[in-house]
Amino acid sequence: MTAVLSRKQGVPAADAVIRAAGFELLERSVLGDGPDPDRIAYRRGAERLDLIRDLASGAVLVVRQPDGPLLDGLVPMEAPELRALLTAPKAADRLAGVQAAEALADARLMPELIRACADPEPAVASRAAAALRALAERQGGRAVDPGEALFALPGWRREKLQMLRWWMAEPPGDPPTIAGAVARALKDPDWEIAVTAMLAAGRLRLLDLGPALARLRPPSGRRLGLAGQEPRLLLALRDACLTRLGHPAGKPLPPGVAQAVAGDFSSLAADFVPFVASLVLPLQPPQPPVAARGVTQASEGPRLADGTLLAWVPPGNYWLGDPHLRGPEPNPVRRVTLAAGFYIDARPRGLASYAAAEDAARTLSGKLGRPVALPDPEQWEIAARGTDGRRFPWGANGAPDVRVDLSPAGMSDILKGPGEWLAASATAEGRLLAGGAAAPVPAARRRTSGKSANSFRFVYVI
Repeated sequence: MTAVLSRKQGVPAADAVIRAAGFELLERSVLGDGPDPDRIAYRRGAERLDLIRDLASGAVLVVRQPDGPLLDGLVPMEAPELRALLTAPKAADRLAGVQAAEALADARLMPELIRACADPEPAVASRAAAALRALAERQGGRAVDPGEALFALPGWRREKLQMLRWWMAEPPGDPPTIAGAVARALKDPDWEIAVTAMLAAGRLRLLDLGPALARLRPPSGRRLGLAGQEPRLLLALRDACLTRLGHPAGKPLPPGVAQAVAGDFSSLAADFVPFVASLVLPLQPPQPPVAARGVTQASEGPRLADGTLLAWVPPGNYWLGDPHLRGPEPNPVRRVTLAAGFYIDARPRGLASYAAAEDAARTLSGKLGRPVALPDPEQWEIAARGTDGRRFPWGANGAPDVRVDLSPAGMSDILKGPGEWLAASATAEGRLLAGGAAAPVPAARRRTSGKSANSFRFVYVI
């Protein structure tokens, strides 16, 4: 039998249990780094038992022993621990979860492995795909295509969008092999998944999907997250996709639309670029947080010494602004470069006046010995939107049933409360706010009296 041990039980503890059960050391081998051996073989009479540490992460202990119950004292990894690994913030932990699922070869873990095939970290995704294929073979079934399997499952919205956008960014060697998965996605009731599949079919020239694209009716309406001329833009994008699939051209396409389907946004109207980018660009693999004094890297994410969970916002290029905002605070579309990353509170700290929130930042800065402040408008918007230009923290679809109050960086509770203070100069209209239940678009800002009680969170500059 094969068992995966809980991460609470390391090599020394497992070794002691095995020896206490009467097994004698047969062989030890050290191939990787670290003090622990990577494989230990034991023997008890004619029985052999192996304790194996996976080299890829160094964090998965596998026991292989003769058929029968696991030795008393060895602690198996239970389903909640395994699923927590597969969804952990750190890529190394998610990789360990995939390795554990692969070792257990339990068909009940197939949905989790399918989800992991769309992980933003390529090493995790490729290992999950290999594990899924091996598991299907062990179960005596036909080969499983990770993409088609993912789109056959209910839910997994983020993973479906990520996989479609990966295929556009890095086309498979034989694009028709993914046509079945894209065809399923075209029928998805979530318009963002269906439209992203439409763009993938056009970009990859999946000729057999032309009739399905011709039947697709893109959405319209602000309730679904669309504004201005975006519904017409989606129709033009559909026509451009059909043209790439050999269908006769209809109306003349607006400037830059055909090029945008091919991946070139340079000729597209500037106000349309973030919207189209949010439909075609995959989320980039998360960059590891930068070490900082007073910040510890826990399995669930970076934390302050007092336990406050943080989100890491990496350096990079970000689209900001929105041309369709209502209200007196303008925020034009632009792309900015964040030269250095920063930490931000993953959740708001409570309610306070603007002055009280600033006082709390100064107090915490003195304790930590590093700059702590309210986020400025661009920092807050970057943390709430991510790199792909999405209008909402969860994507482009504004329908209530797809809302997830969590940004790609890990900032949560953006839609709760009355709004959050931003570090900006006061005007006659008051201090600047963003977010809250009434403002799901992170680019939207408004002003209120600095004496009113509003939510706040801090940034920690590295």
